Amino acid sequence: VAPATMAFAAAVMARYLIRLGDGPSWIRALLASAYGLSTWAVFNSYIPMWLWGLVSFPMLCIAADWLLAGRAVTRRRLIGAALLFALAWYGNFYTGFIATLGSMVVLVLRLVSTGRSPREAWSALWRAALAAGIGIALTAPLVYPAFKASAAATPAACAARTNSYNS
Repeated sequence: VAPATMAFAAAVMARYLIRLGDGPSWIRALLASAYGLSTWAVFNSYIPMWLWGLVSFPMLCIAADWLLAGRAVTRRRLIGAALLFALAWYGNFYTGFIATLGSMVVLVLRLVSTGRSPREAWSALWRAALAAGIGIALTAPLVYPAFKASAAATPAACAARTNSYNS
C-alpha cells in the first residue's frame, strides 16, 4: 500500500505542477518524484494512513487552483473542489486538516504573488472557504462519531502512568 500511495502522491503532484505553468517536463517529473519520495514519506511509510496527507496536499492545491479562475469558476468546479476536500478529510482527518491548512497557505501566496485585486482575492478566498466548508460538512457524519469515540476512549496504559506521575 505504501509504495502505491507514494506513487499516487507523486502523480497528483506532477499534475498540480503541470497546472502551474510552462517549464521543462523533466523538472516537473523530478520535483514530483522528490515529493513522493520525501524523507517524511520514506521514514513513515510503515503507517499507510499518514501517507494520505501526501496525496491530499497536491489534491487540495489543485482544488484551490480551480477556485482561482475568477468568473470562470463554474458550479462544477466548485462542487469538484468540495468533493476533493471531502475526500481528503475522509481519507484521514488529521492529514486532511494539515493538507487543508497547507493548501490555503499556497492559495494565499499565489494570490499575493500574482497581484490580483483585493476584490478578486477576497472572492477566491470566499470560494475556497465555501468549498472547504462544504467538503468538511460532507464528512461530518463520518468524522464526528469517530472524534467523539476517541474522546471517550480509555487512555493507553503508558499515558495513564505518565498522568499519575504528573499529579
